[in-house]
Amino acid sequence: MEPNEWQKYKNKKSTEYTQKITSQARIAEEQLLEGLNESEVYDYMLSKLNFCQRKQMYSSLEAKVYVKVGDICFTDFGLAYLSEVGYQHFGLVLAMKNGKIFVVPMSGNSSAYHRAYDPVSLS
Repeated sequence: MEPNEWQKYKNKKSTEYTQKITSQARIAEEQLLEGLNESEVYDYMLSKLNFCQRKQMYSSLEAKVYVKVGDICFTDFGLAYLSEVGYQHFGLVLAMKNGKIFVVPMSGNSSAYHRAYDPVSLS
């Protein structure tokens, strides 16, 4: 089933559908991993591990992350689509509220910037 089809079954709270989607996701993930190089596998798995360990945290303070607005920090931006910053990168802390941190990713990779840039006419 495609992801948009799975959405129909989300609220059914059926063990059968949960097992089926989990199985399909595991197969898709194995196929994904087979197509990645060693560095990409490492970044992917590290982000996944970070998510698993931090999913239940309400605040950055629980992860012993102590930053302030204006700091540059190394953070895990998680999974990303093409031309998006993902995994572990430096970022600039722009705001903080209730232990949540708003971080803008930074990159020195000009080719990635140009691939991601989408010019918009303001006229």
